[in-house]
Amino acid sequence: MKKKSLSNLLTLFFFTLILLSCRNIQKENNSGKYSSINDSLSVKLKRIYSQKAIPGFSVAVVNKDGAIYSQGYGRTDINEESVYTVNTSQKIASISKTVLGIALLKAQEIGKLNISDPVDEYLPYKLRNPKHPDKPILIKHLAYHSSSLRDTRSIFENSYILTKNELDENEGTLPFFQKSDSLVSLESFLANSLSKEGKWYSEESFFDFEPGTESRYSNLGAGICEYIIESVTKQDYASFVEQYIFSPLEMENSVWEIEKANNSSRLFLNDTTLVAQYIGFNKADGGLITSVDDMSIFLAELIKGFNGNGVLLHKDSYETYFDMQQYPEQNSQYGLFIELRPRTFGFEESLIGHMGADPGLLTAMYFSPKSGLGKIIFVNIEPRTKEIRDEINEIWNELIQFESKLVKLESSS
Repeated sequence: MKKKSLSNLLTLFFFTLILLSCRNIQKENNSGKYSSINDSLSVKLKRIYSQKAIPGFSVAVVNKDGAIYSQGYGRTDINEESVYTVNTSQKIASISKTVLGIALLKAQEIGKLNISDPVDEYLPYKLRNPKHPDKPILIKHLAYHSSSLRDTRSIFENSYILTKNELDENEGTLPFFQKSDSLVSLESFLANSLSKEGKWYSEESFFDFEPGTESRYSNLGAGICEYIIESVTKQDYASFVEQYIFSPLEMENSVWEIEKANNSSRLFLNDTTLVAQYIGFNKADGGLITSVDDMSIFLAELIKGFNGNGVLLHKDSYETYFDMQQYPEQNSQYGLFIELRPRTFGFEESLIGHMGADPGLLTAMYFSPKSGLGKIIFVNIEPRTKEIRDEINEIWNELIQFESKLVKLESSS
C-alpha cells in the first residue's frame, strides 16, 4: 500500500513538472522571436525608471497566447533592495471589475441567475430609484453603469478601512480612511447604503435619469453584484472566482486578502512614506491583489474570448460580455464591467479593458480589437505629481511604440 501511494505521488510530481515546463516553454516561445525589440524596450523602460518618480512598476504586452513582453522595475518597499518583478502582486483597484463581469456570466451559465432579472429579486429589500419607482434596476444595469446609482460622499468615505489602527514607521493614511473597527459585512454595508432604513441611505444616492437610459460610473453596483453571486451560489465570491476563473487559467498569484499574497508590493504615498494597509467593503469592486504575470494570462483569455475562442465562457456569453452599450452624450461604452475607451480620451485607438485607481496605485489593462494586442501597467504609487504622471505617460507611450513594431513585424513575416 505504501509503495503504491509513493508511486502515485511520484507520478503526480513528474506530471506537475511536465505541465510547468510546458507552460514555461510556451512563454519562452511566445517571446523568443521578439527578443531584439524586447531588449530595446527594456533599455527604454530602465531609462524611464532611472528618473525615480515611481518607486516600482511592471508592464506586459500580450497577445492571445500570453505575454510577448513582461518586466518589472523598481522596488516594493521602503527598502531599496526590494525588487518589483512581473510576479509581484499588488492591489489593482477597478480592473477587478473585469473579473466580476466574467463571474456574473458564469453564474448565469450554471443557471444561478439571469442578468436581465431585476435586482429586487435577489435582495432582502426593495431597491428602486425613488425618482423612478416603477422602473426596476436590472443586474445588467449595474454592469453597464446605467443603474442610476450614485456613489455618494458618505458611501465613499466608508469604503476604505484600515486593517489596523496603529501605524508602523514610515506609514501614512488619507483623511477618508476609517478605523479598523468600522468594517462591516458586505450585506450590512449595502443595507446601510441602499435600504430606506439604512443609516447612510439618501435619495442623493440616485441620479435623476431612469435606469437603463444613461451611464454614470458606480462602484456600489459592483458590490451588489458580488452579494448576488454569493447569495445565489451559496459560495463566497473569492472561492467562486477561484473555481471558475483563476484555477482554470492557472492564475496562481491572484488573491483577495493581502495576508494570502505572495511577494506583494506595498503602496506608496510618496517616495519615503507607505500607504497604511487598507481594505474595502467588497472584493469585486476593486479588491483583487494580483501580478502582471497573472493578468497577462487573464487578458490573453479576454482577447481569445473577444474572437470567439475563450475557454472560461461559452461563445454567446462572451458576445454578451463585449456587447458595448452606447448611451447619449457618453464617450466610453460599457459591456459587462468592461469598457470600450475611445480615442477621444487620448488613447491611440479605441481599446477594450479597464483602468484602476486607489490610494497608492494606478493600473491599466487594455487590448486593441484591431491588432489583438494588449497592454498592462501596474504602478505602486498614485500619480499625484506631474513627475509621476509624466513618467507613467512615457511608459505607456513606449508600450504603444512597441506594439506598433510588433504589428509591422507580424505583417512582414
